[in-house]
Amino acid sequence: MATTVTSLLKYAGASRPGDLQYWEWTTNTATTNRAATDIVQMFSLPAATLILGIGIQTQTGEGATATVDIGLAGSTEFFSSSSIETAGYSVISTAAPYLLAAADTIDITFDHACDAAKVRVWMVTMPVAERDTTD
Repeated sequence: MATTVTSLLKYAGASRPGDLQYWEWTTNTATTNRAATDIVQMFSLPAATLILGIGIQTQTGEGATATVDIGLAGSTEFFSSSSIETAGYSVISTAAPYLLAAADTIDITFDHACDAAKVRVWMVTMPVAERDTTD
């Protein structure tokens, strides 16, 4: 399991309001089995982050009934019972754009035991915290 964060636009090497960031997380349940109801924190986001889009790619299907939920702190704001049975892309979440007022995590919950699926979750965000405009 790995999480990668890539800033698409950078200013002085640091994220600032208006910079887009691409996030990516992958897991291979063939090497790290997941039990039903396992919750994994994929992304840790600061307050004042605007989530512009989030999606799922099943790179290798589970081959049997298998679904996941994606949301804040183990909830389902973005995906509920999204199938990872066969390879393909899930529809981009219609819950985005979504503004985080407080720092939070984006979690994936495995609704069924998985031992074959390889899943990639991606997300695009933009920090919207107030800029320091003092001279």
